Amino acid sequence: MTVNRVIELPPKRIYDAFLGPNELAIWLPPEGFSDEVHEFDVTDGSWLTE
Repeated sequence: MTVNRVIELPPKRIYDAFLGPNELAIWLPPEGFSDEVHEFDVTDGSWLTE
């Protein structure tokens, strides 16, 4: 499944949302869906090892 979404916000606001699990769970899912973050690691490059 591929989901595309245009987010019309300043880049700083989007960057901040990527660093907060609760923020990410609010805006990341497509309309009509919900999300819950169980684990979140913002260490540089941590997502490259998964």
